[in-house]
Amino acid sequence: WKIFSYNAWEGYISVIPRITATFAVLFPLTQTALIASLVTITIWVLTGLGIFHIVLQETKNRILSLMACLMVALVPSASESSVGNFGNTKWQLFILTAVICASPQFFLRFNRLSIFVILISGLSNPLNVLATIPLLVHMTLAKKNRDRQTFLLATTSLLTFAVQIF
Repeated sequence: WKIFSYNAWEGYISVIPRITATFAVLFPLTQTALIASLVTITIWVLTGLGIFHIVLQETKNRILSLMACLMVALVPSASESSVGNFGNTKWQLFILTAVICASPQFFLRFNRLSIFVILISGLSNPLNVLATIPLLVHMTLAKKNRDRQTFLLATTSLLTFAVQIF
């Protein structure tokens, strides 16, 4: 449970980096950097694949989906400062949360996965609440189509933000 513990001098709660560090120290000291790098790269790849799937679902265009995926995977920080720097995984989750929240078709179809990503991302980065702005706009504009799932996603984001600031 140390993963979820909080001390004022450590800043905000950062779940994914703490889980990565806890997992990496299970291995011999000579392999911890390699394990941390593999976890970080895996998160980059999963973010890219998630974005590919979301954009494909919204646009039905594989070329556009591949371009969106490559924009995440080939950004310079994906191969430079983020390799092994599991503290930066919060930004990949932020990107994925923003794309999920901008895709009503995705978050209505994959509600549990969307809540999980928003929850983990929100508990890793207090700025995650900014990624949910498209979701809040969707809720405001689509007054007739407000549903429990959309409300639950927005509430999850706002609650994780409240946990981070208090």
